[in-house]
Amino acid sequence: TMEESVAEFRVSPDTLSELKQGLVSVFNDSFVAQLLDTQHDYSMIERSFIEALIRRIKRLLQFIII
Repeated sequence: TMEESVAEFRVSPDTLSELKQGLVSVFNDSFVAQLLDTQHDYSMIERSFIEALIRRIKRLLQFIII
């Protein structure tokens, strides 16, 4: 049932905090620069998608309270 599937995704506040801290520590300027450097072999559409995805993730990271 739907209730059972939702229950599987529940995590403790400590686990959520650890995940947030991990994301913030990994998704830094150095990581973004490396990610953008890998775009050389991609098509223009793929590059645009990656750049848009990075912008959206950065926007979401602004709202993470650790």
